[in-house]
Amino acid sequence: MRAHLKKNFGFTLIELLVVISIISLLSSIIFTVLDDTKSKAKDVAVKAGAREFEKLFQMEYNDTGSYLNLEKWWISSSSSCNSAGFGGTYASQALSICKNIFANAAPRSGGSVFFGPFPKDSQKYAIEAYLSTGHWFCVGSSGTSNNVDYWISTLNGDDISSIPSRWSEAPIGCNYNP
Repeated sequence: MRAHLKKNFGFTLIELLVVISIISLLSSIIFTVLDDTKSKAKDVAVKAGAREFEKLFQMEYNDTGSYLNLEKWWISSSSSCNSAGFGGTYASQALSICKNIFANAAPRSGGSVFFGPFPKDSQKYAIEAYLSTGHWFCVGSSGTSNNVDYWISTLNGDDISSIPSRWSEAPIGCNYNP
């Protein structure tokens, strides 16, 4: 007589738990990478929108000799784009770009998008948008700064927020150094 060998086609509980934990680990790594990629893509969209808005500023200046029709200070929500009251020939394009920038800017209390220098100056402009890095992207009449804190002096790293006489030390392109 031959001995009957029993064939087991199932998995043990331990094997199933190991497979599930490996799949969980891999999926958490993938989701982390995808989330980081999504944040970077949004930052790229913010920067592209700011560059498009910069072109509008240039066209407005060529037409009117001033940037004031497109300067609207802090935009705290996408609905603020509607109420910002962009004026001039390029108002509809400004509204569309504003919504796009805001949709991709990282959320920040107090506002995450800014158009126009402080104090208002018809000969200068600034666009700021908050990035997922926790810093700002600035494009202005003086140039561009990436991943900056506009209250930090570019000369020595001091906090210049409460020293108006030093605001020109802010990163170029930002509202205090448009």
